[in-house]
Amino acid sequence: MSLPNGKPAVAVVDERETVVGINFGSAYASIAEGKAECIANEDGERQIAAAISFNGEEMYVGNQALPQLVKNAQNTITNFRNFLGKKFSEISSSELASLAPSAPLIQHPSLPDTPCYAVQVLIPSPTPLTTPASLSSRPSTQHPTPLATPRSEPMPQTRHLTPHDAAVLFFKSLHQSVMDFLGVKPRGVVITVPAWFADIQREAVKEAAKEAGINILQLLEEDTAAAAVLVDAPVEQADRTTLLVDWGATDVNINLLSIRAGLVHSLGSKRVAELGTAQPGSIDETLVKYFAKEFAKKTGEALQVCPPTPSTTRAQIKLFLSLPHIKRSLTASSSPSSSGKPTSTQISIESLHAGLDFSAPVNRTRAFGLFTPVFERLAAAVKDLIGNEGVWVDSVAWVGGGGGAGSTASQVLVSTGVLGEHTKEEEIGQAEEVLAKGCALHARGIIDLAEEMKVDAVDVGVTAKTVGVLVPAADGGEDGDGEGGTWIPIIPTATPLPAKRAVKIPVTADAGTLTLPLEFWEASNVVQTKIIPAEVYSDAEEDEEPAEPTEEKARGVKKETYLGGLDVALGAGVVVKGKKGKPEKSVEIVVEVGVDGKVGVKARGGGAGDWSVV
Repeated sequence: MSLPNGKPAVAVVDERETVVGINFGSAYASIAEGKAECIANEDGERQIAAAISFNGEEMYVGNQALPQLVKNAQNTITNFRNFLGKKFSEISSSELASLAPSAPLIQHPSLPDTPCYAVQVLIPSPTPLTTPASLSSRPSTQHPTPLATPRSEPMPQTRHLTPHDAAVLFFKSLHQSVMDFLGVKPRGVVITVPAWFADIQREAVKEAAKEAGINILQLLEEDTAAAAVLVDAPVEQADRTTLLVDWGATDVNINLLSIRAGLVHSLGSKRVAELGTAQPGSIDETLVKYFAKEFAKKTGEALQVCPPTPSTTRAQIKLFLSLPHIKRSLTASSSPSSSGKPTSTQISIESLHAGLDFSAPVNRTRAFGLFTPVFERLAAAVKDLIGNEGVWVDSVAWVGGGGGAGSTASQVLVSTGVLGEHTKEEEIGQAEEVLAKGCALHARGIIDLAEEMKVDAVDVGVTAKTVGVLVPAADGGEDGDGEGGTWIPIIPTATPLPAKRAVKIPVTADAGTLTLPLEFWEASNVVQTKIIPAEVYSDAEEDEEPAEPTEEKARGVKKETYLGGLDVALGAGVVVKGKKGKPEKSVEIVVEVGVDGKVGVKARGGGAGDWSVV
């Protein structure tokens, strides 16, 4: 069909590509489109500051608002997310103090028990009034107009904005960035919220987004968004226990996740508020204090920070504003895929203090070495969560603004014995972008689902023990795992129910062997710790401190409940020649665990023939 001249054909757009994920953090936000790729706003920023500033008649949203903190802090709003849905009486004094040096949170003058920010703005002057025709011919000196002369300059005014108002302005800016990128209005958006948000706070997020013109498909907890990326990432080990560390500005959330064939179950979680990057004594404050000392060394001018004096407040703000670039540069060079990249970056600030400029190189090793006390506090929190026995952590994933330091933090977790040397790091991309990507993946999944399949998340049961098979040793002795044979786990612990797994295992048997006895057990996983004594050298100095013994962790299993046994007919078929020239045959095993916890087991030899059932 031909189209009229000058009219372009309408492009066919995949609806799944018009859905968006937004990570709504307390300090920064990020946006990912339907292909789970983070997009930049009109300023080229992928990490968009959750900040709004008013300067005269101008309003700045996002990263443009942050420089206003230096000279216009009282009119700059930051960290408004955590106050959504809260009454003023519910906000602690420490939370109010944490907002400094930005606009303070006060009681609204007309709304009871409602927090708000009071900012000074300029209202544009009104349009000049039109003189009536009946008066236009009269000389103005003898017959002045009865109409009031409008002001020719903008009028100052105090504007009161609630956290809801601030969130609406911020969401409108994000929504506009999305439409500029897609070229169309997004069909739906999934937005992150902290797991500790109360229902009223979640509703407040929905109301603010709706008022900004956003169609919310779902609110997604931050750990669930990260889990979506973990499941989507290509890995060799589909069944694994992963330690997820979400290191944000407000707090650190630690989750122990059981990932089984694409399904995720939380084994436990812990929130550590005092370790947030913006909290006292954490990463940001440590770097600012370090730079202040370096400034004093170079210039001879003392610089008091954290807390600052009235004369050094601006200098401290400038140092804090330089941190995002510094941390991104340092953490990029510490990632596994950063071979050949520089291990240092440069900090450069004009007129930092007393009219003096400051410029210095920042070495990654030195900077991350400063974080060791913070990492050790994190290690104590992780140890408290996972306990000393029974949990074998296969991998660790770092997300959030502080997650870029995860490679170094992982080394501390291993050196302190919290994690084993076997623990791998999940490769899921830039830590700051993970949550937005997880929301985008979830949004695509919602669009793909049929309407009748869309239900709210529900809790399901999981297996309390590992269900597996024990292949007895040929001579009846201790073989394989030291449990009287070779232990083969089939359905691991913490697998969501119902579950069904099928495995095919090779079996080396004598030529005359017709059956193979199998024992099916429920077993618990244990972590066996072996103390390795330190080596003692004969030529060691007398005053030299003796080396400390080291710990070596190994994965073990403890049989608990006997489920039953089978004698499986192997059949006559020979697959390959196994050990010592013996025929190697195969046994196929299927294990099912229902929602009620009942276990069903069946097996057969050679992959054919009748099943033997327990």
